[in-house]
Amino acid sequence: FFGSIGLFFFYRTISGSELANLESNIVVKGAIYKMRHDDQMKQLLGEDIKVETKTLTKGHFNMFKGHADLQFKVKGSISEALVKLKGERTAAKDVWNLSTFDVEPLAGSSTSVFSYA
Repeated sequence: FFGSIGLFFFYRTISGSELANLESNIVVKGAIYKMRHDDQMKQLLGEDIKVETKTLTKGHFNMFKGHADLQFKVKGSISEALVKLKGERTAAKDVWNLSTFDVEPLAGSSTSVFSYA
């Protein structure tokens, strides 16, 4: 019984730290900023677009090697979307170049995928 409680606590701690890292991730912060200031995203998702806190992310992010390949959900006041980011960091300027930045609306939206990259 106590082992199950320990495993649940461990899972919640790890998933919580993953989300905390995601929200402070420079690539994710840049993507959220761009979406919050895009008129099409505001119409589709609404105001206050942020990372969905109840879902886990897929992919990986490595600041030292300069590789990012992430999928995560965002939520606004109107609806949700799946964001897919893939890119590399240029070492000289510490700038991230995204080869993929797609926003796929969820929950029955008739809108197709938006691509920024």
